[in-house]
Amino acid sequence: MRAFAKSALVVGGAILAALLIGSGGRPAAGPTAGASQLEVCPDRRSVTLDGRVLQDSGWVQFLLYAPGYEWLSDESAIELVVDLHRLQLALASLDWRIWDRLWAEGEDVPGIEVEIAHGDRRWSAGELLAAGAGNAGFRHLLFPGSPYFDAVALRAGGPPCTLCPLFPMEQAMLSERFIRPDGRSGYELVPGALPAPGTRVRVTIILPPP
Repeated sequence: MRAFAKSALVVGGAILAALLIGSGGRPAAGPTAGASQLEVCPDRRSVTLDGRVLQDSGWVQFLLYAPGYEWLSDESAIELVVDLHRLQLALASLDWRIWDRLWAEGEDVPGIEVEIAHGDRRWSAGELLAAGAGNAGFRHLLFPGSPYFDAVALRAGGPPCTLCPLFPMEQAMLSERFIRPDGRSGYELVPGALPAPGTRVRVTIILPPP
């Protein structure tokens, strides 16, 4: 009976997550293009997908960039092949409570791990960040989206958000949320730790135990 209740909770959570994403200004579900490039493993509580190195040194606002908020692509180290909308769905399907804390409540959930792989080499997110960024949690490694701006920034088939009138306000308001508790925003990459720009890498996001 307990196993059945647990299974029902997981399935119900996944369904609720999908419904939530399609309501209240959150992006509605769309076609499954790119789904083969994203692997969701419920047992490991992980999402794995490809990425492309954008820069391997210097300052970045985020380690990872999931396409959606175009102005962040120039301030990130690795661009993911799956857009932010699909990544949101994947994370929500694993644990909608964690996703809601990240997205709706703006919290930084401890224990989320990020691994980068290229060939037989693997790095944790912390190994790629220079000293002083040790307290950068998941929300400061990848921007999970915003309940206030996703409806505009992630709409399918529309013009880029850089052309919409909300863009200056969006960037100003969100940039304030990028500041960590220590007062810093962004971080320096360890020079040469990542492969050269243009290199394809494999990115895995692992959620903590429920």
